[in-house]
Amino acid sequence: MLMIEKMKELISEITENERVIDDLDLEANLITDIGLDSLQFINMLLALEDEYDLDIDFEDFDMEEFFIVGKLIAYIEKNKK
Repeated sequence: MLMIEKMKELISEITENERVIDDLDLEANLITDIGLDSLQFINMLLALEDEYDLDIDFEDFDMEEFFIVGKLIAYIEKNKK
C-alpha cells in the first residue's frame, strides 16, 4: 500500500470522516486543509510510528513542516526501519 493511501486510511479512522480525505494530496496541510486538531494530529503520528516502526524525535524537526503531507511522507520514508 502506498504511504499516502495508508495516511488516508489513518486520517479517516482518526476523524471518523471518510470525506475529509477527498482533498488529501502531497501539498495538503493536515491542519488547515484537512482540519485535524492537535490531538488527532498526534494520534496520527503515533499510529504512523507504530505502522512504520519509527521513533519520531519531536525535537529533531519543525512540527509545522510535518503538517504538510509530502514532507511528512518524506520524513517517514527516510527514517522507517
